[in-house]
Amino acid sequence: MESVKVKKEDSNLIYSILTKLGPAYSVFVSTFHSTREAFISQGKDYKPPSFDSFCDSLIREQEKLLHLGLLNLGNSSKKALAAQQQPNSKNPKKSYPKKNGPKPNKGPKQTQPQNEKSFQQNDKTNKNKWKKTDRHCNFCNRDGHLESKCFKKMEALEAAMKKHNIHLEHSSTSTSSSGMALSACGCQSSRSGYALNVSSSSHSHEWLIDSGASYHMAKNKAMFSSLNDCNTKNIYVGDDRSLNVVGTGTVHLDNGQFNDVLCVPTLSCNLLSVYQITHSGEGKIVEFSPHDVVIKDLRDPKQILATGIADDSTRLYKFHNFGSSNLPSVFVAHNDEVSKLWHERFGHLNYRSLQHLCKENMVTGLPMVSCRDGVCSGCVLGKHHRDSFEKRASWHASAPLQLVHSDLCGPLPVVSFSGCKYFLTFIDDFSRRTWVYFLKLKSEVFNTFLAFKAFVEKQSGHQILKLRSDNGGEYVKNTFINFCTENGIQMQHTVPYTPQQNGVAERKNRTLKEMANCMLQSKGLGLSFWA
Repeated sequence: MESVKVKKEDSNLIYSILTKLGPAYSVFVSTFHSTREAFISQGKDYKPPSFDSFCDSLIREQEKLLHLGLLNLGNSSKKALAAQQQPNSKNPKKSYPKKNGPKPNKGPKQTQPQNEKSFQQNDKTNKNKWKKTDRHCNFCNRDGHLESKCFKKMEALEAAMKKHNIHLEHSSTSTSSSGMALSACGCQSSRSGYALNVSSSSHSHEWLIDSGASYHMAKNKAMFSSLNDCNTKNIYVGDDRSLNVVGTGTVHLDNGQFNDVLCVPTLSCNLLSVYQITHSGEGKIVEFSPHDVVIKDLRDPKQILATGIADDSTRLYKFHNFGSSNLPSVFVAHNDEVSKLWHERFGHLNYRSLQHLCKENMVTGLPMVSCRDGVCSGCVLGKHHRDSFEKRASWHASAPLQLVHSDLCGPLPVVSFSGCKYFLTFIDDFSRRTWVYFLKLKSEVFNTFLAFKAFVEKQSGHQILKLRSDNGGEYVKNTFINFCTENGIQMQHTVPYTPQQNGVAERKNRTLKEMANCMLQSKGLGLSFWA
């Protein structure tokens, strides 16, 4: 290229290749130009792709057309980058008009009048032919031909192909045309009909985010930190080919890892399944945009778990890196979805027992399950229980009336002969002395407490400091609370539906009821005589 004094620009080579593509590549060409126009219309700087990435894109486009049957290798007019040359012609030497008239013929022959007349006519014709026209080449900056017919451009293009290990060779699929197809050095001759048959594939560390993949898949065994047998033995790709699966395992990357990844050695690139991402753990969100892809937590969308980038040259989304999550694996909360399935089939049996069943061959068809970190939401809600309460209180009163326990029992199943349905108890925590009052209505509790307070404080010379009761409506009335607040009495209410926290009064109620029942049974009295 330096010898012909042509500026090295990938964009010129790319646009030259686009002009040589046949009708089968119309979608590829229109997409390329529409992308450029979209950037320009938005006021953004358009940077064309590198020549290497453009070649890779053209290879994939041709392979897709071949699989779809839209490209016929026998028709040389549909080959990418066909050189516009004659079958057996070389680069012709350029002839220029003779400015000083015809050169005299050398040799013994003399010019005859007829030949002289003929020569004058030909000279006139040549002058008209090489007269300056509107045909101008923007590549070599010369007149007389167009850029598409420029031989210097073809020589520069050939030099660029050789620089990228691509050489021009005559197509073996057609003898009637002079088309020359691009193929990679060292490729099989049987595949020379491909437009750009370059043995290029994705790097082993790149991961493509694919919504058409059912599982995470990797092609290199060396990437796996652990590899185990799996039930899935084969996978099927887009053209119904079956690829062998050698196992499943974990692939560690920077700041994270991929679990449940299938190892498929014959796969051309590493794939991340969008389905497996969204259905892992408690669920994930995958958001695609024109420039990137973001993976978020379903419960906390503000937490970004991982990100990917959009490769415009290959028109694919590639995994970039993990987010700032502290989870060991942001894509898979369950270490093994099969283990989770068998855990649920056995009624949420713990994983250690499942492993024991498998090792002892106690269940036919049970695969080896793996213990998983974290917890199962079903187990947390279904197996939790209340902790037992302490049998002894951590604190006791050191003086009379320092703490008073109280509870209202009733309504009892049988009304007493005096019309009472309830009985109210007050127990001194220091002496365990008990006062019992029989009530007809729950609304009488507050007035009864006033009478009790006046009586015990006058008789003992001490004042009530704390009153412990349940959360019943008779104790949480505004009048009751306001009175205790004004008189400096601290009210201690238990948690709703937790009678264990008021155990002294509850146990006293049981003692009183058993005492009354024994007295009635021993004397043969009716139940209405309990009060």
